[in-house]
Amino acid sequence: MTTPIERRRESAETESTMTRRRSLQRRTTIEEIESWTRTENKKEDNNNNKDNDDNDVVSVGSLSTVEDLLQEDPLLMAVEDSIMAVEDSLLPPEEENESLLLQPPPPPLPEVVKFPRQQKTLDVAKYMAEREMTPMQERMNALTMIPNPIYCFYFIVASLWLSDMQEDSATSSSSDNASDASCLEIPLLPRLHAMPPLTIMAIALGITLHAPFSFLYHWKYASSLPPGLPRTNHWSRRMDQSFIHVCSALMAFGTTGSWDYFFVNVLFNCDCIYRQFKKKVRPRRNQIRIGLSILAYTLPILRRGDVVLFSQCWFVLGVAGWFFVKYPLGGWSHSAFHLVISLLPPLLMKAACKLPSSHDRIQVAAQCAALVSSQGGMA
Repeated sequence: MTTPIERRRESAETESTMTRRRSLQRRTTIEEIESWTRTENKKEDNNNNKDNDDNDVVSVGSLSTVEDLLQEDPLLMAVEDSIMAVEDSLLPPEEENESLLLQPPPPPLPEVVKFPRQQKTLDVAKYMAEREMTPMQERMNALTMIPNPIYCFYFIVASLWLSDMQEDSATSSSSDNASDASCLEIPLLPRLHAMPPLTIMAIALGITLHAPFSFLYHWKYASSLPPGLPRTNHWSRRMDQSFIHVCSALMAFGTTGSWDYFFVNVLFNCDCIYRQFKKKVRPRRNQIRIGLSILAYTLPILRRGDVVLFSQCWFVLGVAGWFFVKYPLGGWSHSAFHLVISLLPPLLMKAACKLPSSHDRIQVAAQCAALVSSQGGMA
């Protein structure tokens, strides 16, 4: 903020500057008139005596003589007045100058702070290093993949998809629908009376196809390769996650029995498999796509109105996901994840057995079981 003394000093400097400008311009105008006067005097001096020539030029060309001519000639005085009027109009009034000097300076404009947009990128090497496990823990991860395919095999050959109630109802009813072509007689598999529904076979096939690749990765390569990118980029890990999508597509048929829905899931999961083999691995994107594939084969259960079974499936998936994401047991968390997720296949098999498309095959198997039991009783 300027003081009154400084404002007066600035005002005085402004007035002196204006005075100098007026004097300079007036001096320029006088010099032009003086030049014109000299030219006229030279014309007159040609007719006069050469001796008086220099004196006349000096007397007329002096600054005082020109000022006298300006005062005597009204035309020249009018020209000078008009020039001075234009100068005064171009210069601001003194009162406005003083008011401008007295006004406080405007506040500075606030600076616009631009924060650079930071894109969150996952450091794959750091991500995998934080989840590093010992060779013993990796081999345990491989062993925990064995129960699922064993359960699926036992579920089929022991005819767990055929309940005792269904066998009793088939025994009390007519068994005309059961033929020798539909029934199976395998001495090593006495409980397998007929082929199970395709929905149950699809679920069992998906789990069985995925297990060898997961076992191979955890048992051999994850326990020998250095942690980080060498494991992440290895073909065995890519195949492990790719066959999760193969399993998801087959399970989508197992929980619906719809070939159209199965075809849509095949397209989506094939695109996911393609992205698994891209040069740059993106674990977060791959995990999101695996989650979507799981949602795709569990949502049909809810759509049919089986809220309890759907809730049971997602309770198991939620607990397994907690072990997978949070790693509460350190390097043993992945084995715990495999053990918890092994509770999901029985629930999916139950969902497949409830489908209307599965009822015909189950009914035929029940009649075959009734026929075998009746023949055994007669014997």
